[in-house]
Amino acid sequence: MIAAWGAPDRPVQARFVDQGSLVIALQPGRGKASERKAQYHDPDVPPCHDYIGFYLWLRSTRALSAMIHLGTHGTLEWLPGKSVALSDSCAPPVLLGGVPVIYPFIVNNPGEAAAAKRRLGAVMIGHMTPPVQRAGLDTAMAELERLIDEYAEADGLDRRRGTLLRRQILDRAADLGVLAESGVAENGSVGGDTDDAEVLARLDAYLCDVKDLQIRDGLHVFGSPPPKHGALVEMLAETGALSKEAVTARLDACPEAERRALLAALEGRFVPPGPAGAPTRGRLDVLPTGRNLTTIDPRMLPSRAALILAHKTAALLLARHIQEEGEPLRYLVLDLWGSATLRTGGEDMALAFLLMGVQPLWDATSGRISGFEIVPLSALDRPRVDVTLRISGLFRDAFPGLIDLFDQAARAVAAREESGEWNPLALDPDTSRIFGAAPGSYGTGIEQSLTEGSWQERDDLGRLYLEGSQWSYGGGGEAVSDIEGLRRRLGQADIVLHIQDHAETDLLDGADTAAHEGGLAAAAALAGNAPKMMHGDTSQPDAPKLRDVAQEVARITRGRLANPRWIAGMMRHGYRGAAEMARGVMALEAYAATLPTRFDRQFDLAFAALLENDECLAFFEEHNPEALSDMKRRFASLRDHGLWQPRRNSVAQVLAS
Repeated sequence: MIAAWGAPDRPVQARFVDQGSLVIALQPGRGKASERKAQYHDPDVPPCHDYIGFYLWLRSTRALSAMIHLGTHGTLEWLPGKSVALSDSCAPPVLLGGVPVIYPFIVNNPGEAAAAKRRLGAVMIGHMTPPVQRAGLDTAMAELERLIDEYAEADGLDRRRGTLLRRQILDRAADLGVLAESGVAENGSVGGDTDDAEVLARLDAYLCDVKDLQIRDGLHVFGSPPPKHGALVEMLAETGALSKEAVTARLDACPEAERRALLAALEGRFVPPGPAGAPTRGRLDVLPTGRNLTTIDPRMLPSRAALILAHKTAALLLARHIQEEGEPLRYLVLDLWGSATLRTGGEDMALAFLLMGVQPLWDATSGRISGFEIVPLSALDRPRVDVTLRISGLFRDAFPGLIDLFDQAARAVAAREESGEWNPLALDPDTSRIFGAAPGSYGTGIEQSLTEGSWQERDDLGRLYLEGSQWSYGGGGEAVSDIEGLRRRLGQADIVLHIQDHAETDLLDGADTAAHEGGLAAAAALAGNAPKMMHGDTSQPDAPKLRDVAQEVARITRGRLANPRWIAGMMRHGYRGAAEMARGVMALEAYAATLPTRFDRQFDLAFAALLENDECLAFFEEHNPEALSDMKRRFASLRDHGLWQPRRNSVAQVLAS
């Protein structure tokens, strides 16, 4: 600590309110404020004097009996030390000194809950996810939908009226910006095809896609029932295949269960265990919440159910690539996250195995993975796909056995005597196909630049991504730095794929997803490649969807970030609601910085909804002026970088005010 921060030269500083038997405090930053994001998960830099002093003060001066940590997630569980079976010299136990930690935690995040349980010994009390609602359509989009319905009725009955309506629809859609968002060119064609039925079907499908988007209706309040209870019950009953009565009973039990679990933990009583997962994905077994979150045995992944569901995604991916490119998919980079793997039972990894033509094998007694077999080309009846994994730090920590299994399978497939046309892995048999951050590190290396808005050029972000993700894994040995290997794999990729497995979050929730998806795009561009960037949606496991990342950004901007219904929900939560809106703008900026696509229309929509709305402006000024300043700074930076050309002259005046 002295080597990193020098000797202390002032008293410890902390922000807290002392209520006698209760101290309410903000967790201090663990290092420099200017490097907050970069140091969040740093495995080497020790916490600073204020951080250490704060926890020693809680233990010694305040004689703390228990600690309730609120917020997903803090920094204590990511301090330096062993990842499992911590010793007395690891930072978390040194600072806690045996103080019990009670950690209310969102029920759909098993991966990070497991990290806190493993490194803090915390009781992880699962709480409900934010309530969700359907996005609906604004007045202009609803009018466009009405025109399309009117066109369908007139088609074949009144040719002249049908022609007029078609032109009116295309003009209105172009003015609203939904032509490009739906994949229709401004000349009214889809992939060069000007068939009226195809064009109008694409527009209509996009409107339905936006209208049915699940968005949050505010935030969850611990121990409180959700608003719009009936609508939530109906949605969960539909996705979970349970009766409304059964869903109502489970949902109604959540508030009391959360409160009782917190009190039981404070009294040192047993808190019953319960599973973690996403309720909107049909995981209604996680209800009622208020239980000590558990995960699954990583040696059982991927599960048999995950393999069955992954078949659907694989078929969709292979068919779409042939349809759009006219040739089989050969090279794929798959962005693989730990929490998603725990939630789905390993669907993403199952997808990787299936694409290579590998079948996992399970032990009949324990249900654990026991090995794999390679499907012959004669049975596979298609070329194999050479899959590269970019794994998250949490995945690396939680699934070392799965990493080795994939590496063994990939090398075994690459060693087969098959032609490169049918087995592209055979063309490069000795390469690593698993990359991630350095051992003990987390993230991609570009999060801080995106969060602070300190980037200058896309290539700079691509270089940072390559440097931060260059470590290759597998083979049961130590990680090896292999930046050229990663560059080569990204330079070959036909598709880069990230899969979102539930609808309780989306890609504009913060800069993290943009750092992965956009970072991969920027790094691939630096390698001289422009792969198709795809965003998978398996929130309905039986009906997976694939969208271009840029189209998904446009859909979420229109359906959530610029949606008055979502904004109204956030405004119920004051300071925190304003921060959530600012996070959306930050994420949109991050995608503009890393993808080759322009998002002028999306910035126009977000700016109009958030900064040209008098009610919103008054809300920001009252509850969180820092969020308002941050959004203005980001919009100004986008304009100055040439990434946004505003359509309205009033933008400059608003940004200057």
